[in-house]
Amino acid sequence: MVPPQASPRSTSPTPAFWRRPLVLMSAGGASLLVGALGFTLHYTETPPGDVASRSPQAAAAIDSPEGTLPPNLESEPAPSVSTGSGANDARSGLSAPAGEAVEESRASGLPPSQAIERSADRTARQVSPASNKEKKRKRVPASARLGHGRGGIPGGVPGGVFGGVPGGGSTKLSGLSASRHPRTPTWINSGKPQPGGQRHRGHERPHSRERDDHQTENEMTLVAEDPKSTFSIDVDTASYSNIRRFIREGTLPPSEAVRLEEMVNYFDYDYPQPEGDAPFAVAVEVGPAPWDRRRQLVRIGLQGKQIPSAELPTRNLVFLLDVSGSMQGPDRLPLVKRALTELARTLTETDRVSIVVYAGASGTVLEPTPGSDVAAITRALDRLEAGGSTDGGAGIQRAYELAERAFVRGGVNRVILATDGDFNVGTTSRRALVEVIEDKRRGGVSLSVLGFGRGNLNDAMMEQLADHGNGNYAYIDNIAEARKVLVREGGGTLVTIAKDVKIQVEFAAESVESFRLVGYENRVLAHADFDDDRKDAGEIGVGHSVTALYEIVPRAESTATDLMDLRLRYKRPQGDLSRLQEVKVSRAAAVQRLADTTADFRFAAAVAQAGLALRHSRTQPDATLANAYHTAACALGPDRHGERQAFLDLVRKAAELRGERWGRERSCTEPVVAAHPSHASDRVTAVSRVEPPTVAGAGARAIPLQLYLYAFHLLAGISLLGLAWRRR
Repeated sequence: MVPPQASPRSTSPTPAFWRRPLVLMSAGGASLLVGALGFTLHYTETPPGDVASRSPQAAAAIDSPEGTLPPNLESEPAPSVSTGSGANDARSGLSAPAGEAVEESRASGLPPSQAIERSADRTARQVSPASNKEKKRKRVPASARLGHGRGGIPGGVPGGVFGGVPGGGSTKLSGLSASRHPRTPTWINSGKPQPGGQRHRGHERPHSRERDDHQTENEMTLVAEDPKSTFSIDVDTASYSNIRRFIREGTLPPSEAVRLEEMVNYFDYDYPQPEGDAPFAVAVEVGPAPWDRRRQLVRIGLQGKQIPSAELPTRNLVFLLDVSGSMQGPDRLPLVKRALTELARTLTETDRVSIVVYAGASGTVLEPTPGSDVAAITRALDRLEAGGSTDGGAGIQRAYELAERAFVRGGVNRVILATDGDFNVGTTSRRALVEVIEDKRRGGVSLSVLGFGRGNLNDAMMEQLADHGNGNYAYIDNIAEARKVLVREGGGTLVTIAKDVKIQVEFAAESVESFRLVGYENRVLAHADFDDDRKDAGEIGVGHSVTALYEIVPRAESTATDLMDLRLRYKRPQGDLSRLQEVKVSRAAAVQRLADTTADFRFAAAVAQAGLALRHSRTQPDATLANAYHTAACALGPDRHGERQAFLDLVRKAAELRGERWGRERSCTEPVVAAHPSHASDRVTAVSRVEPPTVAGAGARAIPLQLYLYAFHLLAGISLLGLAWRRR
């Protein structure tokens, strides 16, 4: 019997190179490594420019601007929300600080983590107020509190710090001392975490000595309870340029620094010129509110009369310049000198210019000099250097004395104060300074204020001084802004054509259910003040335009014809008795579609909406920078100076700092759904808008593309390793 033969052993073909286990393991490991490293780097060290990929807290973290101190997380006061007594919140089971934080987050629109942090800080302060006082006491040595900083200037405030700088040298100039600063610590300006492990956050204010007055936002008022609204006009523009400075430095402005009326009034509008001898013309436009189509906006515009340069009255100007230590830095005294040199080049031989400086003491640098002698004016400016403490009260007194000595009857007599407002010796009380300024105002000498610098900017002080001095307040952050305020708009800045201008609006109860004035919180007057000629109000300069916005809720079923009565009172520059002007506005004036309103109407509404978003408005919590951007983008108009386009760039950067996610771009004529649609008829053809974008921390968050790539690498690596294991 023949034994069975063994069948030959079968052999599988050699696998392709890319299917070999070793190759698959190598590729899978590399892919896993790339994905893991990508996620690790993304969540441990997010680059400053990658705003969209950050968490709600990290998205706002930015590098501190040069010359500022570490962040103060409590500089922007949070609203106080009561959650009841007891240690715990009975409704949610949270601790009292956490429950309060949740309510605070809902009310203010801030990220929950920030609200919790602020709530915990407030609790800590309440538990141990004595310890906090002790810490503050330890931060400032006794010698500094007494004004004797070692090696510095007695009472000096170099960089805005009491007591001088240890080891700082000093120089002399015209009897005024100038201290020299040590270099700013490098960690302040670096992208690395600062001591304490914190970075600046976009929605929080960096630690500084800047001061802004808290303003309570105007609420909706029922017409049935009070149909009237009375306020003083305001032509200041400082808030917008100050906001621009914050955003360009990579941080959002504090809500107290956002004054809606100053943002809107920063821009030019095509209002009609007045006829005859009227100092200004009045224009009214009514249309839908971009942020809520169930409501309407009433835009009131005043246009000051243009006067040729050759017909301007003689100007007696006193430059009152802060040369204290806090004015050191390229955006302070050097910028002041460049700005005033630009102004001096526009003056004539009949004009007069004087220069007074103040630091620890005040002094006259230039006696009254013809405006045509630009060389003498620039020489006096070039000699100035910064140093010493800040006795602003003494400087103001000296400037008024010089203005009264060179007083021009029938002309412009004005003190122009250039400062950061950091008064710290002498007369520092705002009330005392206001009393002096009001007394001189009645004598015919007005006061305008130009704000400079950052870190210790006293915005609140400077605005109040200008308001009570029958002048205006502008913030100068660069030479272009100086040319705008002092050269292009120099006539309006210096020459008044109407003073004590007040506006009173009375809404028809049959047509309007409720209303609110957008902005002007610190300009609201009692109704009785409208007819009281003793009550001070705002001024309009040559060529100035003033815009005020009312948000109203119309009565849908009303058949009434009247919408509101508009009344204005004003005085001539040299007069004491006011004049009354009245305008009736009918319901027929209201435009139903936003696209049918003027470009100026839409742009002003967009600027107001941006301000509402930046100040975390409680009355309009749904206002977004994205919607403001798209509304403004379709309302640029001629934009002769490029300021509206610059506004768009600013809004987009601010939206990135806030963590807003942009929706799909729309054309300016594409139909969109109203912000609060309730009926099919709410669909309108309007300016370019997007669906309300999702804000980081308030809902779904944008996922950066690179995270998808990292996840793909991880999945691919796992798949390749699994395949290699099967083929081993």
